[in-house]
Amino acid sequence: MEQTRAEIEAMRAELRELGKTMRAEAKERKAKREQQRQQSVAQFEQVMVTTLCDYGNTLKALPKDEHVTFVLEGAGDDGTDKVFIFRQRDIANCSGKKGASDLLTKATTYSF
Repeated sequence: MEQTRAEIEAMRAELRELGKTMRAEAKERKAKREQQRQQSVAQFEQVMVTTLCDYGNTLKALPKDEHVTFVLEGAGDDGTDKVFIFRQRDIANCSGKKGASDLLTKATTYSF
């Protein structure tokens, strides 16, 4: 009887350790997925502003005091939407890779 209890306790301890290991691995996978998601969003943002910078001159009909807005669904923190607002005059003055980076920093951004 004592031997059976000892075996049961040993199995419980082993299960607790296994549970801890599985939770740690799940947490690590979640962190890795979040990091990959953030990298994907950052890469998309760069492509978005580079494209906007390259083709922004085609927005000549848009008055200088207007804005261009992009909403990236699920790209914000905790799955919220990320909103980018670009001033038309900033888009018109944009050129090249440096200009695209500057355009991104000049944009008004928020999540909701």
